Amino acid sequence: TLPNQMTETALIPELMQDDATPEALAHEVAALLGDAQRRSAIADRFAKLRSELALDSNQRAADAVLGLIQHAAKQPD
Repeated sequence: TLPNQMTETALIPELMQDDATPEALAHEVAALLGDAQRRSAIADRFAKLRSELALDSNQRAADAVLGLIQHAAKQPD
């Protein structure tokens, strides 16, 4: 899966094609539901990954808008 390719260690099991049986899926879901520490670690890493991918986009957008406002304020009427 994409998250596993973007992190240093696999975060979630990959069940592809013939391995994606109802039994295998049920086993992995039950294992995840039974392990609060693992769920927390995955959630923390996903949050970090999201932040890394965002590249501080909120701040960059705010800076761009502020720059436009400042530029417009300098223009004569």
